[in-house]
Amino acid sequence: MSTDYPDWGALAALQTFITDLNLASSTLQATAAQIAAEIAATGVPLLGNPVELYAQSSVVLAAGASNQVLDNTSSAALTPMGGYLAYDVSIGQTCNASSGAPFITYRLDWFADNSTNYLMWQEYWTIPSASNLELFSWGTGPVRGAYLQVAVTNEDGTYSNEINSFVMYGNSRPAPEATSDWRSTVISSRNIPGYTVPTSGLSADGVLGAFSGSLSAGLSRNLIASGYFGQCLLGFTVAGTSPSLTVQPAAYLTGHGITDIDQYYVPGPTALGGSAPINLPRSPLILQLTNNNASNSVTYAISAVTVPR
Repeated sequence: MSTDYPDWGALAALQTFITDLNLASSTLQATAAQIAAEIAATGVPLLGNPVELYAQSSVVLAAGASNQVLDNTSSAALTPMGGYLAYDVSIGQTCNASSGAPFITYRLDWFADNSTNYLMWQEYWTIPSASNLELFSWGTGPVRGAYLQVAVTNEDGTYSNEINSFVMYGNSRPAPEATSDWRSTVISSRNIPGYTVPTSGLSADGVLGAFSGSLSAGLSRNLIASGYFGQCLLGFTVAGTSPSLTVQPAAYLTGHGITDIDQYYVPGPTALGGSAPINLPRSPLILQLTNNNASNSVTYAISAVTVPR
């Protein structure tokens, strides 16, 4: 082959192209291996592995302790959140069997700077404790500022309350909801002092609580269901001799205690049923029942079912 053939230039260009392609291929293979190693170590780009930010255990809150700051895994009170889009939290709590207010309130303060000069967002979550076994709560939500501080309040002024575990992870994935979503799981195996727990309903199945029972003449009872920030549908049936039952939905608000959020009066000749929507704050749902009949007992069946957002 010589340079005087008309196709020599094209052939030479093809040889150069193949050489460059082989070089590019080997380079890309090296880069692909590097990318794979990086993904294995840190997660998919833009979808990084969750990072543990808080890992507290056995935190005993003295009676009436207010806004006690929880330190993060670096033993610092303030946590940088600029590298995350969302957080996930898991909590376990226990209380004294004689507690009159078996609740802990978590305050999340989101700041723009590490000097805490500019508060960007604040949210309160009140969740219950059980006296026999840990009562668990879970939550997720969007990051609202560059720095986070978590402070807790024991709502019981007489007895201590214990945070058995508080674990929070930061994620680079977007939060699944536009606002935070925490769920307290009040189930039949847990004893919450002063309250009647549901006979069924797991919270994770969309049922905050289902209750059934009988209430003697003139007496009252406090039911407690799981927590859910949003709307639920309250359904009830009442039966008995001239039944007359007041169903008073309430929430536990820090600094104020049990606070009414609605009311239903259910009179009937023998039996009556109905349903109504309730907008729930960041607290477990409390249902205060009162049998207004001074002579006869009343039987009831009540359910609270979450409404999808």
